Amino acid sequence: MVFACGLLLRFWGDAAQYAAYILNRAPTNSNSGRVSPLKVVLTGKSPPLGEIVVFGSPCPVYRDPHK
Repeated sequence: MVFACGLLLRFWGDAAQYAAYILNRAPTNSNSGRVSPLKVVLTGKSPPLGEIVVFGSPCPVYRDPHK
């Protein structure tokens, strides 16, 4: 993930955490009904997948003008 988006090696830890985040939310064949590990273990509801973006993609930064 780090090399694919052209980031430095110092972002390796962030890439590993994000990979775990995605894997915990993605449906798998090993669970009955192709559900995600989070649905099986924690909530019983499927986690939202719309918030997953490509690692290293640009994102806007919001700065509160009142702070």
